[in-house]
Amino acid sequence: MAYQGQNISKKLLLNALQNIKKISLITGVSFAMIEAKDTQLANYYQRLGFIKIENSLVLLFPINQI
Repeated sequence: MAYQGQNISKKLLLNALQNIKKISLITGVSFAMIEAKDTQLANYYQRLGFIKIENSLVLLFPINQI
């Protein structure tokens, strides 16, 4: 793949989190939630700072950490 190793997914995720933070100032949202499609992807999100909900593929990221 021509795009592997360029940190594109991290950049897209950061952009999404920054947009969620802006929205949270209006709505009061406290967490961003993501549901990983598999355990490998859930582990990837955990390495990026997401908190995994026990026994699930759901992960949370506190808005105040953005």
